Order: sequence, then C-alpha cells, then structure tokens
Amino acid sequence: MGWGDMILNVIENKFRLRLPLPPKFRWWLSHKSEIDFWDNYFKNGGLHWKANYELKFDPQLRLQDELASLLPKNRQEVKILDVGAGPLTYVGKVHQNLNISIEAVDPLAVYYDKLLNKYNITPLVRTKSGSAEQLSLLFPANSFDLVFARNCIDHSYNPEKAILEMLTTVKVGCYVLLAHIPNEGENEGYHGLHQWNFNVRNGDFIISSKTGEVNFTKKYSSGCVVACSILTKDNVDWLYTSILKLS
Repeated sequence: MGWGDMILNVIENKFRLRLPLPPKFRWWLSHKSEIDFWDNYFKNGGLHWKANYELKFDPQLRLQDELASLLPKNRQEVKILDVGAGPLTYVGKVHQNLNISIEAVDPLAVYYDKLLNKYNITPLVRTKSGSAEQLSLLFPANSFDLVFARNCIDHSYNPEKAILEMLTTVKVGCYVLLAHIPNEGENEGYHGLHQWNFNVRNGDFIISSKTGEVNFTKKYSSGCVVACSILTKDNVDWLYTSILKLS
C-alpha cells in the first residue's frame, strides 16, 4: 500500500468524513499506485502480459483493426492521439495503406520517463506530459484523425470532461474510441483511482460513480453519435465506445 492509499484510509475510515473527497485530490493521492504498477511491469518483463510486452517495442506492429476501421478512408497520412498512453503506447505503428503519426500523452509522463531511464528503455513513441481533462491546452481543435484511450479515462478525475476534450481535439467527421473494462469502479471496490464506471445500457454509454451517473449518449446527442459494443480479448470483456464528432 502506497502513502497515498494510507492517507485515503485515514481520511475515509478513521475520520469518516461525510462529504466525498474532491475527485482531483483523490486522484493525486492515488497516482503512486499507477507508477508502482509500471515499475513492477518493467522489472518483471511485462508481468503476466509477457506476450504483449515485446509487441510494445515492435516498430512493425500492425495498427489494430478496431482503430484502423475508424480512420478516414480518403487520406494517406493520418494522425492518432493516444490519451492516457502510459509509458508505452498500445497503438500499432504501421498500416499497409497509411502513413501513421502517433502522439501520446499521459499526466504521469514525467514519472514514466524516470522509469524508462531506470530500466534503460527507449520507447518508439515518447509519451508527453498532459492530462485528458486539459487536452485543448496542448493541441489545437480538430488536430487528429482519431483520438484513442484504453483503460485510463475511467481512472481520471473527471471522465466526462476528458471525453469532451478528446472530442475537441479530433477532427469533425472523425472518431474518438474508448476501450475500457466495464464497471471498473465497482469491480475494484472504488479503491484508489477506480472511482468511475463505464457501461452500456439500452445501447447508451453510461458514466457513473458512487454519487451519480451521466447518460453520455443522450446528453451529447446533438454533437456526436455514440456506439457501444462488448468485445472479448484474452478472455476479458472490454467495452468499446466509438464517438463520431458531428460538429
């Protein structure tokens, strides 16, 4: 247990505050657990994801089908933004018909750089420092042909704002793609960074926490089209949410 988790336990269990902690403060207290995870990941060669570990260093890794299918059909060069990318982006680097340019951002990039130096690792794409909730401070509007986030936005301090910022940076007529484990907050007992749930209900994309929920599909139907599907990868169910920017 990290120092942030210990402080949270003191605040929540011993003092038993009636008001919930501000999400950004909770995120700040819990972020060390994420750094510790990646430290162990590098130290142990990918932990129990060893098969995928080597792929992160493969410059010829093919762009994943779920990403390629959402790219514009009439362009030879495309720009992809990986949000919450961690120290090594998941995104494949090559496509038979496209030249791909990848940007990667993460709020913990400074800490990840220290880990990469510690283990003498040079990433194919260097992750830049930046939070999902403030992407518009880093990139102009309508900059990317696809904005992607995997297993991270439900760990942010404001996932609704993060997704809206992703929509700001993607081009009109292009997609934001989210890939997350359904109901991660509930699955993890709302511990540490796991304060939010992503789910699909009657076809609608739902963001929820212990204190409320937002039907993202209905709330933002005037500016985007949302589609959700459950895909099973490596015996794990993932919620894939594609969001087409209309204007």
